[in-house]
Amino acid sequence: MRHRKELLGFTPAHAESLAGLRAIALAEVDGLVEEFCRRQLAVPAIRALIGDRDTILRLGAAMRAYVLRMFEGSYDIGYANSRLRVGQVHARLGVAPNLYIAALHMLESLVEERIGKTPCPALHKLFLLDLQFAFDAYVHGLSGELARTRDEIRHHSQALERAFEERMAEALRDADTDPLSGLRSRRGFEAVFAREWEIALATGVDLTIAVLDLDGFKRINDSKGHLEGDRVIQVVGQVIAAARRSADFAFRIGGDEFCLILPMTGRREATAACERLRARIGEALGGEVTISYGLAALRGSGAAMPRDLLAEADRALYRMKAAPGPARGGALLRVAAKVPA
Repeated sequence: MRHRKELLGFTPAHAESLAGLRAIALAEVDGLVEEFCRRQLAVPAIRALIGDRDTILRLGAAMRAYVLRMFEGSYDIGYANSRLRVGQVHARLGVAPNLYIAALHMLESLVEERIGKTPCPALHKLFLLDLQFAFDAYVHGLSGELARTRDEIRHHSQALERAFEERMAEALRDADTDPLSGLRSRRGFEAVFAREWEIALATGVDLTIAVLDLDGFKRINDSKGHLEGDRVIQVVGQVIAAARRSADFAFRIGGDEFCLILPMTGRREATAACERLRARIGEALGGEVTISYGLAALRGSGAAMPRDLLAEADRALYRMKAAPGPARGGALLRVAAKVPA
């Protein structure tokens, strides 16, 4: 407060001269406030903000206290706080700074005319001090508003980003899911297979791949139509999804062709799993459609690349599909070579 007064050259002598005008201020304040309100209401922009009777009455009472406070002779932190509150009220009402400055200039003219009687340097300096406080209130309010706006923008941006990520994840899930069987589609197969291949090589754990094909599916399509064929695919997908372990990956990679990637699984365990699956599918479809499968295990395989292991499983599948009667339904292709280091 002291620094502000020093910047304006407002001295104790100025404060004393203003205090000496208090008696005149008390006598003139009511007429001065009435004239001030009348002139303010003549401005359309101000009348739009404070045109109702209750607001005008509150404005008159506030202005009376404001004018009398100017002539108390004490301009300490209490005075500063009262002036800051005035600026805050005007900012909340939506009074633009240019309107506030014009109103303050009008008030200064009326005070000089009715109370000071002549131009009063002390009065002018005090009005400039008041203007500083008012602008502090405006700037503080704008800073708070800007901070709130930044927060709102940041929160909105984060919400949009989350929504975008969720939509993208949903779109990727949709693209990676076969709509008929409910299993993962061929689109995601190669990436998953390559990843599990690398893990198996790096850790030395087992990895087995199973290729499954439906026996009798073409007959269903030809004799009962494609809607029944679609139902068969749906049932097979449901059975596979229910039977697979949480660590396994199941895909529909063609019309009636499916594939299982079985991490940490050796030949015997994979064969047993496929036999259980074959039995469940036969039961679910009343024996009209069964499966043949071909297995290829990385450990003991000669496969140098993931596609080599897949090709081995395919060859095992077709060997078993070509096998007569009871031999059909499962196969394991064994290759003597060691797992690549």
